Amino acid sequence: MDLVFAGVLWGHIVVAFTGLAAFWVPGLTRKGGSLHRLFGKVFAVCAYLVNGSALFITALRLGQFLTGSVSIAEDPEAGGLTVFLGYLAVVTLACVRHAIRAVETRDDPGPARTSFQVAFATAAMLGSLVITLTALLFWSRLSILFLLLSPVGLLLGGHMLRAMTRPTPHPQAWVFEHMRGMLGAGIAFHTAFAVFGLGRLFGLAPQGAWWFLPWIVPAAIGIPIMILWNRSYKRRLQGLEPGVETMFPD
Repeated sequence: MDLVFAGVLWGHIVVAFTGLAAFWVPGLTRKGGSLHRLFGKVFAVCAYLVNGSALFITALRLGQFLTGSVSIAEDPEAGGLTVFLGYLAVVTLACVRHAIRAVETRDDPGPARTSFQVAFATAAMLGSLVITLTALLFWSRLSILFLLLSPVGLLLGGHMLRAMTRPTPHPQAWVFEHMRGMLGAGIAFHTAFAVFGLGRLFGLAPQGAWWFLPWIVPAAIGIPIMILWNRSYKRRLQGLEPGVETMFPD
């Protein structure tokens, strides 16, 4: 089992770095161009693989807590990190799948609502509840951060359900759904890298009073970029604003 875990973990790391690199290419190249489409697909595949493996790692670690000599109550920080990894994986998968589905149904947004899509959105919302309960029941220095980040799944999942049940008929609305989904996944990817990668792989985690920065910097940078992009693109498309919901309020 340890060999399987190590193999999955190293595969997870390699794919995660590939996904991080691929994420930036679509954002820096011509929208709809060959590089944009190619690296967008690479990022999506990496997101599926890395977050699928993250859920597998989460299940293994939780199994170790349940069957081992150490309980989550005795090590609430390690247990909370394990649950947070699973929460981040679910939210990222929901964002990526929503972004891809927006492109697939751009000519007819009606079919965007499927049982699969609804399940992803619902799972993201339930993830908010799980991470909130984890923070409250197994209190540690990370609990405040878990509580601050817990609404993300609820907001994203709720937006996705609204977008599926009340799709706007504007021909460019799919662009907003696609970009918000990909940007949301990118924020989650970079949060995972900052929290789990920088410190554990490179020993670069901030110490002392600034230890919490990796948890909030990706969202603190990414969410304003998402809002500014949303406003900028709206100004380019006359008449779009009344019919398009925003993932985060202006």
